[in-house]
Amino acid sequence: MRETIRAILGLTPRPAPAPPEPPPGPQDPDEPVISFRDVHLSFDRPILQGVSFDLAPGTTKVILGGSGSGKTTILRLILGLLKPDAGSIHVDGADVGHMVEEDLRPVRLKLGMVFQEGALFDSLTVGENVGYRLVEDGNVSEADIEARVREMLGFVGLETFYGRMPSELSGGQRRRVAFARALVARPQIMLYDEPTTGLDPITSTTITDLIVKVRDLDGVTSILVTHQLRDAFNVARTFMARENGQFLPKVVEDLSTLEGTEFMMLRQGVVEFKGTPHELKTSEDPYLREFLS
Repeated sequence: MRETIRAILGLTPRPAPAPPEPPPGPQDPDEPVISFRDVHLSFDRPILQGVSFDLAPGTTKVILGGSGSGKTTILRLILGLLKPDAGSIHVDGADVGHMVEEDLRPVRLKLGMVFQEGALFDSLTVGENVGYRLVEDGNVSEADIEARVREMLGFVGLETFYGRMPSELSGGQRRRVAFARALVARPQIMLYDEPTTGLDPITSTTITDLIVKVRDLDGVTSILVTHQLRDAFNVARTFMARENGQFLPKVVEDLSTLEGTEFMMLRQGVVEFKGTPHELKTSEDPYLREFLS
């Protein structure tokens, strides 16, 4: 698989790199996994203005907001693709806002990312897409790559699609393959950028159930960026319960009893709201009421 992928993508062979040394993480288990402190970013206009928040281990933060509010920019800052004009950004103890590109790789190995529309390589099979990150790592055997890829495809219900091309998949299947690709390296943190955009309600529920499955069964910390309120609340109110030997999604109707998910609303780069799903749903703020309606 390794040489096939590199040949298709026009990459030259290279020696396997030594495993990177992970950056030091927080010593206190109660320390946030991700922390923004008074982050500012502007291009031709202000994008983020004094954004601050923490993400606790094993929890989910849902970031809401209209188009251009700065939601996806937050994910790019976490990945180190953008640098803040002011403020600090820490990911598992590493100050990514001030790290150079070559030092960011160990941090990124802790992150999994599901992009809008899936962002699969059209010239690679499903199996090659999912295994791409392990191939690039260079430290995993061909047999172990295939076993891990098939495991992740089984996790998202698509193991029989191993040899198919992305063009043979539906929109929902492409998103599920993107999930498998993001999970293949066992990330500690998952980032979801509008993972249900353009999908029908039934397929969207399949995707939000996967987000919950990753959170509840693997204890993965996550950030979900979306403007789809239905899907945001689905993630907040769903949990995995063991029933007849298997884990199935169950829905909690009473929002006031929910724990582990915080909502954050951005408006023109400013944090308009931070709180629980219940607090958002019952807020009397005019802007929030309009957004929720």
